[in-house]
Parts: sequence; structure tokens; C-alpha cells
Amino acid sequence: MDWQRTPRNDEWHAPTAEVEAEAAHEDEPHEPPRGALLITCGYLLVICALWLEVYLQLISNGGVPRP
Repeated sequence: MDWQRTPRNDEWHAPTAEVEAEAAHEDEPHEPPRGALLITCGYLLVICALWLEVYLQLISNGGVPRP
């Protein structure tokens, strides 16, 4: 059991069961995120397509109307 300093004060305490379980879990390999990059790129593509449509409509109508 390693003693460690807590962030709240400078006293030394033994790690709790939660800390020890988390430390044991850190050694296990993690799965890479699946689909997060694809979803993000798809979202950006949709946003760009919508803004392109607005831009092309403005150009075809002669620009922003002035009062």
C-alpha cells in the first residue's frame, strides 16, 4: 500500500479502495473510440453544405437586399 498526499491538505493518507480499484483499472487496455471522428466529420460536412446552399441562394438572388 503506497501512501499518498491528498489534494485538500498536506497530510499523508492511505489510498482508498476506489483509488486502488481505479489504479488497477488503468493498466487494462482501452478500446479506441468508434465512430466519433466519422460523426464529427459528417456533422461538419452537413453544416458546410447548408451554408453553401445559403451562399449560392444569395448569389443567385443578387446578394443581400438593401432597404
